[in-house]
Amino acid sequence: MPFAAPARWWCIARPLQSAFHPPLRSTVAGLWLVGVALAGFTAPLAWRRTGVVAALPFVAAAAGLAVLALAVLRANRLALTVSTVLLGAQILGVLGSAWQLLSGVHGSKADELHRLGIDPELGVALNLVYSAVASAVFVWVLTRWLAARGPAKQ
Repeated sequence: MPFAAPARWWCIARPLQSAFHPPLRSTVAGLWLVGVALAGFTAPLAWRRTGVVAALPFVAAAAGLAVLALAVLRANRLALTVSTVLLGAQILGVLGSAWQLLSGVHGSKADELHRLGIDPELGVALNLVYSAVASAVFVWVLTRWLAARGPAKQ
């Protein structure tokens, strides 16, 4: 049945949309705007210190997160779904950042941050905080989504 997958998609997206009440949408949009600020702060540093090509990923991230924040505030289903996936993936950022801080920030990440004029430990610590907050927001989304789906049917 070729059209079964989209039907399953909407079964998830509709309760997900209802789980995103205004305070949660504002929180998620605010988190994305913090990402815009971080990327927007880093883009000129990268441009000035290492060239325009190094700044492009930061510019793209800032633009993408700004669009995503606006779409989340408008309760766009796709934006809410993408946000949920991105928030859930932040647990990997927590694990990676914690590991780097425990074992020391070395290699290309440390070199990149040094070139930008940012202390590597500070950069990774900020990433850890951002990812931890995003992971906590993911738990909030997941809790509301599961509650919106109702009791499990057996």
